[in-house]
Amino acid sequence: MTFRLDFNAIDVTPEKSRFALVFHNLSEKNIEKWQLTFSVSRYVYPESVSHGNLKQIGSLCIFETGEPLNANEHLYLEFTHRTKPFSLHDEGIGDACLLVTTEDGITAYPVETPPVNLGVQTPERVPLSLPEPKAINLLPQPKALVVTTGQFAVSDECAIAVRSDEAKLAAQWLSEEMSAHVRKDITIKQEGQIQFVIDKQLKGERYRLSVKPTGIVISATEASGFTHGVSTLLQLLPVQATHRHYFNYAIPCVEIEDHPRFGYRGMMLDCARHFHPVRRVKDLINQLARFKFNHFHWHLTDDEAGAFKLTPTQS
Repeated sequence: MTFRLDFNAIDVTPEKSRFALVFHNLSEKNIEKWQLTFSVSRYVYPESVSHGNLKQIGSLCIFETGEPLNANEHLYLEFTHRTKPFSLHDEGIGDACLLVTTEDGITAYPVETPPVNLGVQTPERVPLSLPEPKAINLLPQPKALVVTTGQFAVSDECAIAVRSDEAKLAAQWLSEEMSAHVRKDITIKQEGQIQFVIDKQLKGERYRLSVKPTGIVISATEASGFTHGVSTLLQLLPVQATHRHYFNYAIPCVEIEDHPRFGYRGMMLDCARHFHPVRRVKDLINQLARFKFNHFHWHLTDDEAGAFKLTPTQS
């Protein structure tokens, strides 16, 4: 089944905005007992809903009419936000899902959500005079960075070698992220050009990254140090491929030694009143690891309640 949810601004004032929501059933089947769930970051005034029943819990909205929606037809709905007008496309519908109830239970169908139609002309952008980017940009900036000559070519034979338990998780993470980035399998083997080495002088979260034309060595003592070395190596990967005949990606040769300045480096995700799908939470945690955060504060509930989406079997 194929479904799409269009979100359009139809009346914009400084104090409030009126929106139209158009839900398309693009499939070849009629749907009868259904609920449309979607997330929107602003409060929808219940009395402004043109028809049907809309319930909002935080950013999660649940809409239903009690009427069937036939194949290749659409449903039109209007409502109002009494806040300043939207100015960005990502302020529209974040995620949407259709829940259909049958004798076999509840089935969830994904719903396509194009960017919001803001209903106003895009303001003219003012060009900014920015300095040229550095050849190597790392966040956070390492304690010691020396750029040497040459580059390491990520060839088809590139593999990862790990011989210590402390480095296994970091090596697995590097294999997954690097394979996805370069679009080829970078596997863990007995021998490889990318090596994880124990160095007892690098205590705690300290690590050393050495990139040479012949290979890459990540040195540390503890798992956290190896993880930080991997995050730095991932940032050194070029964004775009070179499309050369013998390799597509090359990593600049560097000598880096680093350790965190602060012991606690955290970020909070508030899910108490704003629903976040599992994919988004996993992506956030992955990005935190890439920038060497070491604490994830997951704010699940306030004093009243929390927002959890359960499958039919869980509920």
